[in-house]
Amino acid sequence: MALISIFPPNLGFCLKPHPPQSHNLQLCSKAVPLIPRKKLIKPIVNQALSKVEIPLRRTGKHHPNLWGDDFIQSLPKHPYEAPLYAEHCGSLISEIKDMFSASAENISPLLVLVDNIERLGIDRHFQKEIKEALDFIYRHWGECQRDLNITALGFRILRLHRYPVSPGMLGAFRTANGQFLCSTAQTEEDKIKGILNLFRASHIAFRGEKILDEAKEFSTTYLNQAMEKSEISSNLLQEISFNLEYGWYSNLPRLEAKKYIQIYGENESWARMAGNEKLLILAKMDFNAIQSLHQQELKTYSRWWRESGLSKLEFARHRHVEYFFMACAICEDERWDPTSIDHLPEYMKVLYMALYETVNEMDREAEKIQGRDTLIPSKDAWEGYADAMMQEAEWLATSHIPTLEEHIENGTVSSGTRATTFQPVLTIDEILSDNILPKIDYPSRFMDILCVSLRLRGDIKSFKGEIARGETNSSVACYMRDNPGSTEEDALDYIKNLLDERLKELNWEYLKNDGVPTCSKDYAYDITRGYLHFYKERDGFSISNKDIQNHVTQILIEPINM
Repeated sequence: MALISIFPPNLGFCLKPHPPQSHNLQLCSKAVPLIPRKKLIKPIVNQALSKVEIPLRRTGKHHPNLWGDDFIQSLPKHPYEAPLYAEHCGSLISEIKDMFSASAENISPLLVLVDNIERLGIDRHFQKEIKEALDFIYRHWGECQRDLNITALGFRILRLHRYPVSPGMLGAFRTANGQFLCSTAQTEEDKIKGILNLFRASHIAFRGEKILDEAKEFSTTYLNQAMEKSEISSNLLQEISFNLEYGWYSNLPRLEAKKYIQIYGENESWARMAGNEKLLILAKMDFNAIQSLHQQELKTYSRWWRESGLSKLEFARHRHVEYFFMACAICEDERWDPTSIDHLPEYMKVLYMALYETVNEMDREAEKIQGRDTLIPSKDAWEGYADAMMQEAEWLATSHIPTLEEHIENGTVSSGTRATTFQPVLTIDEILSDNILPKIDYPSRFMDILCVSLRLRGDIKSFKGEIARGETNSSVACYMRDNPGSTEEDALDYIKNLLDERLKELNWEYLKNDGVPTCSKDYAYDITRGYLHFYKERDGFSISNKDIQNHVTQILIEPINM
């Protein structure tokens, strides 16, 4: 599974900040170590390459670029960045801050307010208020665990904000046969909402938290059955469907904001509740303002793409807009000296120089923030990626199927996760000292699990397409090689279970307090969630003309009606 095809430049994306890490968490069980990393085979660059006839490249028969430059340049400019809109947003922000004061010392309304604000994608305007609200809720957490809905909601929000809360509190709502019950005084929809929040909470599990495994199994079955009930409102049905489809690891904050703006906008009873209309109006204006900014960046980016010559490389997947949609920079490497490219074929010269100029520009931006040159570790990241890709090419050329251990070891690097997160993390206004950087970059456990999670998810969703293209190596094929007589289903079950355990461990590595600035971890984690989103149903990079095309349209093209 080759993640990277053609890369975008480093663009100034709007990041979603989270509150600072101020609480310690305790890991429930020991981490299962990943396969020890061995030295990768270094590729040999043949200086006589220009004298050798270049063989015809294989083609994946990928569908063409879906987003022509003419279309992108024709996107109309919207007025959402005008001073009038900014003034209106400022007024709404001030009024919503007052809502926190009105709900002070009342845990349930505060939790619901924080949840609504975060779902609607406007939480960056209220970081101080959210922090103060959650500090109060955490101090009184033991007093409010009488209702499954609020308990599950509070557990999820507090854990995601790195408060040390235990899922054991959910045991009070579990029966002997493994069911979770809400209060009998609630309406049917209230019961369903409680189970929905239990489902959302179950995804923020650490390894060894059996009660959350049970909660996920029960709530998934319950919600699927609830969707068949005719008395459920359309809004709740949409909410359930969205959460079942995207869960936590495959969800994207902007996609979630767009969906909940639509759900809440159609729910008149919700909008009539005190203050909710203000939340909805601010969310719509804020979404459109950010989209307008992204469209201007996209126009610049598309021109760069067209003028760089990358659009003429026929063998590659042209998914530059889809990568832009993910808000990350993705590159492909060889060696680092621009004077050594004369022996390369023309298509490689285009790739090489675009990479060289882009990564060096990103390094200059990182140097402004970090106060030191970071090009050497950046080069190491890209050289490691190139080495791993060369190893995969060698295996393919010799029809060799490696062991699962060898495949995952190499695949954690060839997934491209480290190469595409290192420099962006250095450019988000947080200084990462020499003793902090290894906790988020290689050789950190955090980075290892990010990489292996993407490799496993990618293999699960793309191995059939790769077989059709003549690419035989995947976790599925390697497992079956190691276990003669096993079936494809056996291999998938094993790899899915392995991925599930890694994702739980990833939750711990992401949420624990280890001195790494929160926003740096958030950025690296969200980039990986973006990748996992692309591999939720299929290889969304190769086949982007289905759900991914729709998501690009929702986030980058179509504004929300006011």
